[in-house]
Amino acid sequence: MSFGSILDALSNNIGNNHIFRAILLDAIHIELLFLLFAIFLLLALNIKTIKKQFISIKKKTWLILIIIFLFALFFRFEGEHNHFIFYDENYLNTIGRNILLYNTAGQCNYASFTSNKLLCNIIHPFTGWSVIMFVIYFLLGVSESISLYFTSFIGSLTIILVFLFSYLLFKKESNSLVAAFLFAISITHITWSKSSISNIISIFLILLLFIIVLIYCKENTKKLNFLVVLIIIYSIQTRIENLIYILIIFLIYFIFNKKILHQITSLNFLKPWGLFVILLPFYITQMISILFAYDDLYKGSFITIFSKNWLCRNP
Repeated sequence: MSFGSILDALSNNIGNNHIFRAILLDAIHIELLFLLFAIFLLLALNIKTIKKQFISIKKKTWLILIIIFLFALFFRFEGEHNHFIFYDENYLNTIGRNILLYNTAGQCNYASFTSNKLLCNIIHPFTGWSVIMFVIYFLLGVSESISLYFTSFIGSLTIILVFLFSYLLFKKESNSLVAAFLFAISITHITWSKSSISNIISIFLILLLFIIVLIYCKENTKKLNFLVVLIIIYSIQTRIENLIYILIIFLIYFIFNKKILHQITSLNFLKPWGLFVILLPFYITQMISILFAYDDLYKGSFITIFSKNWLCRNP
């Protein structure tokens, strides 16, 4: 039996597998909430180290950056907001609402008009964005407008991360301001920032990841290393294609961190990456769930389904 046929068999049976269903419906959002809390905690613990990297930036530069941010905020909040990816946006926002209302990461309906029993089904396995929306719904209330305008706010904040990332790379304030401005007026980014799809939060997380990676190359602290791992784990569970950035992280390490060859074999460096290995069952479950969900649409082999839905349609 080939590897592909084994995965096809798994994908065809996941809907009836209670373990997989329990992970995706009842456990995945708890894991993601823990990761989200840990990311905020480690950002707070590393705030002095992070601020130290930008202490030499002039006040005039910060003022111009604020103006660019407000400019970006205006163009992302102004005008009509729409849903551009019909299924994904609906599913992800529904999951966020149902985590809040029913404590389950799925789509829930009553069994019948007269029944009080809820039946919940898996509708989207990558729920990193949904968990963030759960937190926002908890704080501000459940509303379609909240999800749309919160995405616009995240898209605007991304401009600041573009500036910080560019500054860490080139140490030139003027170039970093130009990069931030060009990103602020990007029509594509403005358009998608007026929807509620996970692309925008994915870009935000990856930029934050690269900023922390570059700072780690200079500071080499355990807390920063742990933060890198947590952000990449969360970003993968927001969009699966973010797996590729693991290779880019280590490429950056080899380019910018001369000590990496000595660190990469040390237990202190490898411990946080052990968390990634522990969470592999979640990723495998999510991938198999994707195959199950799309099998009815494409009726193809494992390779065909995967390539059509993730490699080809998510460049």
